[in-house]
Amino acid sequence: MRSDCDWFTERATSTWKASPGRSFLVLSPHGISEPGLADLLKQAVEKSFVVPGKFSNARPVVLRISPDTTSSSRHFVKRIGLLLGKACAVTLNAAGPEDPSDYMLELVEQALEMGVYPILIIERFHAFVDIVDDHLLSTLSTLRSLEHEFQITTIAISPISYAQMRKQMAPTSAFVSSSYGDNHDRAVPTPLSKDDFVAGAILRGLKTGDAHKLHQLGGGPDLFYERLIEAKLRGGDDVIGATLASLGDHVATFMKRSFSEIIDGPGEILARLGLGALTLADQSLLQSNALKAFVVKETAKGPVASTPVLARWAIMNGRPDWRAYQLSMEALQAKDYDRAAACLSGMHHGHPRLKCFGDVVNLLATLGKGVDNGMLSVEWDRVGRSATLVAGSEHAPLNVRDWGRQLEAYSKMIAAAFSKGERVQLDKLTVLAGDPLHEKLLIFFVSAFIEKARRLQSPTARVKALATVPEAIMQAIAAARCNIRYTSAPELDQSLPYADFFAGPGKFRVPEVGTKLDLTALLVVVSAAIRGKGPETILSDPTKIVRIQSKLVQHVRNPYAHTEAVYDEEDAKYLIEVSEDLMTAWKSGAPVPTTANPLSEAAPTANDLIGLLYGDFAIDGQPTGIDKCSATYKE
Repeated sequence: MRSDCDWFTERATSTWKASPGRSFLVLSPHGISEPGLADLLKQAVEKSFVVPGKFSNARPVVLRISPDTTSSSRHFVKRIGLLLGKACAVTLNAAGPEDPSDYMLELVEQALEMGVYPILIIERFHAFVDIVDDHLLSTLSTLRSLEHEFQITTIAISPISYAQMRKQMAPTSAFVSSSYGDNHDRAVPTPLSKDDFVAGAILRGLKTGDAHKLHQLGGGPDLFYERLIEAKLRGGDDVIGATLASLGDHVATFMKRSFSEIIDGPGEILARLGLGALTLADQSLLQSNALKAFVVKETAKGPVASTPVLARWAIMNGRPDWRAYQLSMEALQAKDYDRAAACLSGMHHGHPRLKCFGDVVNLLATLGKGVDNGMLSVEWDRVGRSATLVAGSEHAPLNVRDWGRQLEAYSKMIAAAFSKGERVQLDKLTVLAGDPLHEKLLIFFVSAFIEKARRLQSPTARVKALATVPEAIMQAIAAARCNIRYTSAPELDQSLPYADFFAGPGKFRVPEVGTKLDLTALLVVVSAAIRGKGPETILSDPTKIVRIQSKLVQHVRNPYAHTEAVYDEEDAKYLIEVSEDLMTAWKSGAPVPTTANPLSEAAPTANDLIGLLYGDFAIDGQPTGIDKCSATYKE
């Protein structure tokens, strides 16, 4: 994807202006294609090279050599001879002296006499000097002498410096004993530019906007960017994970070759790199490495890994306890929140971001408890504590914090509705549905509970979970639409068509002032009171209201209240349908919500949670707005 190597041209132009013909080490990390880089370097050298003064009439010729084609020192020199012969349009001495050093001297002398100044670009130089060869030391010494005399220029490409090569090679290696490279300047590539990345991504099929957004996740060597584009094109929520999987061992190779000081050091450095928590000592260690920009980038909050791809790899390989987080994440992806929380039980997180992840998991687990716990299966005191932690964490993505704030506000509303020590019951809240904020809260919670009950396996379990829900919905509608508190009936209009909605037996008796309204009374009174005042719903249909009384009240609710009844699939299906139809009727008269339900669609997705755990940020999602009720109930 690289279109130029301006970083080299700028450095070389300055160097060759002061010292024409000086040789270079191009420090290029693993993951930048050396053949592609060599092509760009060849073009740059041909444009900017300055021939040394004593050979100013010579024509500079760039010769590319790869260690894949050189198995020995003599083979290396013979390869130079073949390339020089083509450049000079003659056949140079193909046999040459037996000693590679003498052969090289002869070749360079002939080329210069014929007006050709040789420039060698040696790819994967570190592999070439690792050849086990009796002549390598003398060959390197000769090449060094020719460079010092400005009779030849070498541009060596390697992911590690000469000092690192000597450190990593066996003590008996010829290169360790040589002084080769002592007069070389050094050029270091810059990470792939945004323009090159976007152009390459569009060429591969991404839309322009997607390419610009995807660049935010880029960093490291070019190969990381290429695999990032491929992962995006394949689709899926976890682009970072897919990119890391496709890179395989390339990340480890990149780090080991160019950042051995980190790989060989304590694992805590890797963990801190992945967590964005590098110490001053860590930063100092990285600062001394010329390839630092491929591993670290500066942000407003300090240095972090150059790409979430590298951050994820670093944290996975730097923390011995990371398996617990991975297992928790797998459970979250399966929406098994209890298991996700159990995986982290007793963990000492050691970093605020991981602590925040644990708080989110605990909050999801509390919200996801079975249908027998708390009001509508939610223990709101625990929700409030966890939500406060999530809402206040700067490490959570914005939409996750907003979700925490919304739940925090709702838990405070619930707490305010009950006296200290008082049992939290749904019917204590339904009478408050005349307040828009409480009505919104109730609609969210009851909707989520119906969905939770629907997923129960047993028909009897589903019926028992939902048996009181229709009555709770009617209590809320009565308060919100008719200003009727079911606990104490007001004076009701005797002229309303109650009889149209009553299933019998006998004549409907209008409740007296102060009496409590049961489900039958609520169905009849509310349906008659709102008739013709809103959109058509189940409450507008006398036939359906009558059937609810005969089937739901007499055959489902009453047996549930007085016996250990067993229900079949038809009973469960009917109760779910009635609950949903009544919810539709309720919502039809309520203000349109401006935020999503925090117990369902507004809850963090797997992508949000992966982003929180690994420090990535989602590239496709937009954060939700803060629920207006949050401002009302702030402490």
